[in-house]
Amino acid sequence: MEKINGGKHITLDTRKVIATCLNKGMSAKEIASIIGVSQTTVSREIFKRRVVSQEGKLPSNQFDCLDCLHYRHCHEKKLCGRCLSKDNCKICQNMQIKYCRLFTKIQCKIHTRFPFVCNGCNKRISCQYVHYSYFPETAQKNYEEVLVKSRKGLNTTMEEFNDINEKTTNGVHNGQSIYHIVNAYRFNVSYKTVYSWINKGLMDIKRMDLPCAVTFKPRKTKKKEYEYKENNHIDRSGRMYSDWCNYRIKNNILRYFQMDFLGAPKKSKQMILVLVEPNIHFVLLYPFERKPSSKVSNIFDRIQKDIGIEAFKKLFTAILTDRDSLFSDFLSLETSPTNGEERTKLFYCDPTASNQKGSVENTNKQLRVIFGKKTTLSNITLGQCQEFASHLNSRPLASLGGATPCQLFISIFGTKLLHALGLKEMDSKNVKLRPIK
Repeated sequence: MEKINGGKHITLDTRKVIATCLNKGMSAKEIASIIGVSQTTVSREIFKRRVVSQEGKLPSNQFDCLDCLHYRHCHEKKLCGRCLSKDNCKICQNMQIKYCRLFTKIQCKIHTRFPFVCNGCNKRISCQYVHYSYFPETAQKNYEEVLVKSRKGLNTTMEEFNDINEKTTNGVHNGQSIYHIVNAYRFNVSYKTVYSWINKGLMDIKRMDLPCAVTFKPRKTKKKEYEYKENNHIDRSGRMYSDWCNYRIKNNILRYFQMDFLGAPKKSKQMILVLVEPNIHFVLLYPFERKPSSKVSNIFDRIQKDIGIEAFKKLFTAILTDRDSLFSDFLSLETSPTNGEERTKLFYCDPTASNQKGSVENTNKQLRVIFGKKTTLSNITLGQCQEFASHLNSRPLASLGGATPCQLFISIFGTKLLHALGLKEMDSKNVKLRPIK
């Protein structure tokens, strides 16, 4: 049989079908199969939208005992404590139910289980109890009233809203994302609801206070061939992006790092080397001096000295980077200076294909909250970079199911390696990502 409802909200026509089926005495399963919803939806709809169509006709006061489940077998006497009669209390015209501890009102079973209404009952004409009925027009009106009411106002108390407003404002001023704040404080609303409140102007912070809430226009620049002149003579055979794809599959590489520099003004004496593990979004930051004697391999040598060659090989199984001339000496990056052993494998993205290392590009965008494009990085120390990385790695991320990169890193490599890298796990409530001065 063709389904009427099609998975959408129940309409007036559907409710008319329900009423017709109830009058015919059909079961919830049969009704559900006709209108295309679950049996639970049918039962809930009838129970929520039913109305009293007839009050009970049983006599009150002195004849309330007739409405008791134990009436036929009742032999209670002198319940009120005043009567001197030897007869049972149930035949006393002055009897009041409040004195009887055994009184149990008779209820029709139809009202407590499906169909919950008297629409299809063949005893309703002579029945003396309360009648419940399901009327499609009345049910539709009730549904519309509830629908309008549910979409008005905020679904929270004033105290809860003020608490959310205060903590969200403080968190945004500390550079935390809305998802981060909602996850850290366990609000009883979703992060999308908080975004909605901000967009409607209900909170103290405004949309422009959020780091990525503006609209970016496409840059009007001329197309040019993006390639470093120094790279023209370098042979990267076996280290191209296609080689990386094959190497990753053949060697079952699950964890690797993407590498890039965070650019700085020309007058800045330093840049920041950014390493990102894309699967868990784990970030490492290192200052890099702009002078001829500086080599990226020196940073790798220092990491190896801090954590050991075995831990280095386990952590940096492979590295994917761009064709920056500072990364051209791949042999010095791949080889340990102590024994000449291969410690990692370096691969290069294609020119003008930043999407091939999207995680580190996205991290650089987030780092701009801390290091503005015009910020001079000359005085940035390794300790500061490690502090910034600890804050970044302690953020709950939606892509990780609310977990932090630190938590996943510890579960894979352990706390000892985290500390050997100079990082620490922080309370997510204390994370601060403010612009440096």
